[in-house]
Amino acid sequence: MASIASYARKNLYQVLGVQKNATKDIIKKAFYDHAKKLHPDVALQIPEEEKQKNEEIFKEISQAYQILSNGLYYLTASIFQF
Repeated sequence: MASIASYARKNLYQVLGVQKNATKDIIKKAFYDHAKKLHPDVALQIPEEEKQKNEEIFKEISQAYQILSNGLYYLTASIFQF
């Protein structure tokens, strides 16, 4: 997994489609909504190219959720004022 510093350049809130002042519950709901659509075990009947693209997006939203849900991104972003 990449370090938090590498994600500091990305807007992880944008990755999940939420605002910067989103609560943990809103972040969690956004993640689950995306996961329902993109999880590799859910979308079995799609072409291989699309499946690979969805897996990459799923990894990105999973990492964004993991960082945002524990508050480390907010702390890092507020220190460096992203």
